[in-house]
Amino acid sequence: MKTHTSQSQSNSGESTSPTWPMRYIPMVFIGLLLLPLALYSFQPEIVQWRAAQAIQEYQNGDQKNAIADLKVITEDSNDVKLKLRLAGWLKKNEDTDQAIELVDRVVGKHLGATSMPSRSNLEKATYIKADCLIMQGKHEQAIELIETLINSYSESESQSIQNRNSISYYRALCDKDLNAATRDMNQVIADLGNDSWTKFPVSFSGNVAVAVGLVSRHTDQRLQGIETISNRLEKLDRLVQGSDFELKNQLYRFMHNFVPLNKQMDRSVERSRKLLDEYRNEVIVSKSVLALLLEETDSLPEAMRMRNEVTDAGFDCEEVLASLPSEFRSLATLESGATLLDTRGYVLFVHGNHESSLQDLDLAIAASEVRRKSMDTPLMNTTDMIVTDSMRTSSRRNLAVLLNHRMQVYDKLQETKKAKLDRDRIMELGFKPGPNLF
Repeated sequence: MKTHTSQSQSNSGESTSPTWPMRYIPMVFIGLLLLPLALYSFQPEIVQWRAAQAIQEYQNGDQKNAIADLKVITEDSNDVKLKLRLAGWLKKNEDTDQAIELVDRVVGKHLGATSMPSRSNLEKATYIKADCLIMQGKHEQAIELIETLINSYSESESQSIQNRNSISYYRALCDKDLNAATRDMNQVIADLGNDSWTKFPVSFSGNVAVAVGLVSRHTDQRLQGIETISNRLEKLDRLVQGSDFELKNQLYRFMHNFVPLNKQMDRSVERSRKLLDEYRNEVIVSKSVLALLLEETDSLPEAMRMRNEVTDAGFDCEEVLASLPSEFRSLATLESGATLLDTRGYVLFVHGNHESSLQDLDLAIAASEVRRKSMDTPLMNTTDMIVTDSMRTSSRRNLAVLLNHRMQVYDKLQETKKAKLDRDRIMELGFKPGPNLF
């Protein structure tokens, strides 16, 4: 009886509690409810992981599949940066209609305003759309878009070097307000020359040429440095002679009372004297760096001649070299020099001043070539920074754009051999020369 009673009680207990599968049904139900939430919480990481694959695909040269993949990835994503990256890829692929449509869909209502959470996204979107409009020949719309963006900034921001450079460049691309663009770039570059980083005040172009020489010692491009500084010295010789003649002419007229002397005339003489001193300083600095490069390429007689000329002018070559900035600081000068001199060079080209245009573009290209090569040296691979693939791609494209500008000048001058060299170099860098490379 006891046994039976116990068994009956046991059976009775089993009948009142759920079986094993039934016990976990509530947990499974809750899990199914939480699954979408869990997937949603991991969605940004999944999107970024898939996007990284597409970016790597693009950098490896498979742009077509990368664009297709990123289109799929961004369809259900709210990541503005990824969408703008896709728009940039579409622009480079000359799918301008799709790029503009995507930009308008993502940030269109914010263009020309500052209400967007990330202004960097707004700026990137504006320039992508402006570039596409230029490629479509809609220059008025493009320049209006850029002007609207820059006018939305504060006065100090709108007058920054970067924004003045941007508006000047787009004016050149659109062949609009070229006098203003030329005047603005001349002022920007003159101001940077006044902020010279050497002990001897020299022009901005002089700083860039010296920076090319200094960095070329670390990139196995000393011949490039020698050529760049030699070309600069040739121009300086003409500038010194012209400034010296102008100053003497002014003083002669004043001393013989051909022109009444006044404060304005005094300021004019002072400006001419200051400009002449600047050119002479630049000659000293340039010859000192050139002597160093010549010595390191075993051109000892020429190096000695340069040193003697510096000494004859009353300076010590070693003291001049010791006063120059480090190669690390020179790298920044190369970057700004390539950008600003290219802009002014292109503005001058569109304005019809081909000789001055080539002088700026030659120096900008030399700066870009040397800086790009420095990416393979310890100068740009330090404990604080490592050169990435995207940095290399950007540097390569920047150089191609500069070469494309100079190629246009050579084409205009009918210098077909020089134009072909630049065209071949652009294709070697992996880009298509023509009006859409800017």
